[in-house]
Amino acid sequence: MPILDAARHTTHRSWPVFVWLVSLFVPTVWAAPVTQDPLVAEPALIEAGAATIHVLIEGKGRPIVLLPALGRGAADFSDLSARLVAAGFQVVRPQPRGLGASTGPTSGLTLHDLGNDIAAVIRALDSGPVTLVGHAFGSRLARVVARDHPRLVSALVLLAAEERQPARPEVLHARLMSYDPSLPQSVRRQAIQQAFFAAGNDPVGWQDGWYQKATRMQMAASLATEDQAWVAAGSAPILLLQGTEDKIAPPENARRFKRQYGRRVSLVEIAKAGHAMLPEQPQAIAEAIVRFLRR
Repeated sequence: MPILDAARHTTHRSWPVFVWLVSLFVPTVWAAPVTQDPLVAEPALIEAGAATIHVLIEGKGRPIVLLPALGRGAADFSDLSARLVAAGFQVVRPQPRGLGASTGPTSGLTLHDLGNDIAAVIRALDSGPVTLVGHAFGSRLARVVARDHPRLVSALVLLAAEERQPARPEVLHARLMSYDPSLPQSVRRQAIQQAFFAAGNDPVGWQDGWYQKATRMQMAASLATEDQAWVAAGSAPILLLQGTEDKIAPPENARRFKRQYGRRVSLVEIAKAGHAMLPEQPQAIAEAIVRFLRR
């Protein structure tokens, strides 16, 4: 069965199947050009065991550490970073291994290893526990850090947090096409819009910024980690930001999570936002984070 046909028939265990399909379908050598980030004022290199993590630091105040989505980098948070700095926070953006100047082993890893990278960054800040903001895959990583290093995390903000409800086959199909740079630009743009964006939102900013080596490393680390390591997210309070038109992590996932963990979780649904969220509704996301932290 052709790979895209296989995607159409995938309804169960969607994350492992998605990983397998991507490993076959996406060219191993493709990487997006490194996105330049004009907001960076203070880059730093932090040793984290066998890894060295490139960190972008902006502003002063209570620290907020931002963790990007699968296979994407710190530039995704440029707009949100500027808004949080303007609100009086310090923003810290670690680049995943393999992006920017971040280095380290990329095979044989679990989410615990990648979480230890973030823990080393937090310790190097020497400013007490931080708020972790994780987008999609970054929300898994944030929850692992909160579970493994509870004294380093005061609160969690989870955007587009993927859970167990599988995406529809046509969404998985579009998501796979999004990763294929050999497709005509118009076809790939339409696939990105279908998989990641709410109806009517422009996906042009997400045609770049994908890093395939990081994608493969992060997917392998996820598969090597038990769900129990990240689902519950320790005991820190959680702000859960959910796009009302998210087709990869549908709204019912967030509502179920809220029901399960009760008052510990504050749920805010963001209208006209899909799985991408950050380029779709940056102001609404920033306002929700600032309200949560000031409360």
